[in-house]
Amino acid sequence: MRKLYALIPFALAACSSEASTSPPGDFDHDAVISMSLTIKPGEELHRCQLVTLPTDSEIQVVSFSHKYTTGSHHFLVFATDLETIPAELTGQYDCVNGDEPIMEHTRGILYGAQSPAATFPLPPKVGFKMKAHQVLLLQAHYLNPTQSELTATVRAGFDTAPAAEIQQQAGFMIFYNPFIFVPAQSSAKSGIRCSVPSDINVIAGFTHYHQRGTAMRVWVDPSMSQQSASPIHETHDWEHPADFHGPLAVPAGSAFRFECDYTNSDTSDVFQGPNAATSEMCVFAGLYYPQAKGDFETCADLSVTGHGDQACGSVLSCVQKCPGEDAPRFTPGGVLVGPCWEKCVASGCAGAVDNVLPVSFCVGEKCATECGGGGDGCTACATTKCGAQVSACFAQTCGG
Repeated sequence: MRKLYALIPFALAACSSEASTSPPGDFDHDAVISMSLTIKPGEELHRCQLVTLPTDSEIQVVSFSHKYTTGSHHFLVFATDLETIPAELTGQYDCVNGDEPIMEHTRGILYGAQSPAATFPLPPKVGFKMKAHQVLLLQAHYLNPTQSELTATVRAGFDTAPAAEIQQQAGFMIFYNPFIFVPAQSSAKSGIRCSVPSDINVIAGFTHYHQRGTAMRVWVDPSMSQQSASPIHETHDWEHPADFHGPLAVPAGSAFRFECDYTNSDTSDVFQGPNAATSEMCVFAGLYYPQAKGDFETCADLSVTGHGDQACGSVLSCVQKCPGEDAPRFTPGGVLVGPCWEKCVASGCAGAVDNVLPVSFCVGEKCATECGGGGDGCTACATTKCGAQVSACFAQTCGG
């Protein structure tokens, strides 16, 4: 996704660690990576560790498996741009925000899950290519609500087939909703949609949200502008949501749409973020084939479904008043968004935010210097160089 600009105002109406590549006896696969950690009583951890795939040659993975011990909320396996693990990045590191040094080397997610154990075989003649000794990053999210120390282990296993048997490559998509606002002692919804550029087949799908989430639904719509009445998947258990099992053929031009429902009984507002106790998420991910080109797998054309009552002009005016540091900042591990922006986005009706974002993109690309300090220079640049986007924003209405 292109960087969202801050829209600076312009006048318009502790743990122990161990890495292992030896498969335990109850988890026997062709290649296994794992991470062990200790979580103190009452602690919540996001831990990341670089590991090396224990293979001497390129492999074609035809089945993914995982198993983790009690207490995990989710785990992810990232690809990296590393050939070897640097000495300064050995061991484990906090990676709660996604912008830490260890996360800077990630280059997309290869696999992930929120269930304690599962195996996902690919269809015949479909493979997932991985390099010899490929450096991967394991991320584990653990919570320990007990009064005792928790020793945990996360394992991912890969089973392989000869390259000559593979005719199509699989991919892993992960769609992350960066805009969530649940007011104190209230209920709310959030959702996004992501277009599909080519014909694909979904093998398995995974949902992810936190403890204030009461439901999550996933649809495959005929297009970005047409909606399907019936979801393909629905969950109501935030800790152990059922996975979606395909295969499901999804034609080019259609769109994934997913929404989460929340109830917040606390006396403080809740926003999008990584902490399961204090923030919320709404994520849909899945294995699919054949692998699509471009940046489909991260929903580069993100569209916000919109559940508020404010049109684009009002939302734009709202975000213009936000601190610059509150603007969305996309990191290798997720998205950081300040509370002011979250509230403004949540106020938008269907189509409102989709018209705000082009203004943000344009200002960021064409007026970064002029808007670095705000003021009249920013206003003049935005009006001159982003006039079409601004006009489209103020032309958008709710319900029409």
